[in-house]
Amino acid sequence: MTPEQVLQVLDAQEAGDTRRFGDIAVELGFIEDNSLKQYVDYMESE
Repeated sequence: MTPEQVLQVLDAQEAGDTRRFGDIAVELGFIEDNSLKQYVDYMESE
């Protein structure tokens, strides 16, 4: 994700979107759902 995309997600959360960062990023097309799941699985295994 670019810094601008990160800011867009954070702006959405500040505006009241209560979803998790990754969920918003997937909906906006910044990352793929499959990539997010792989990352979460990796982080949980650490």
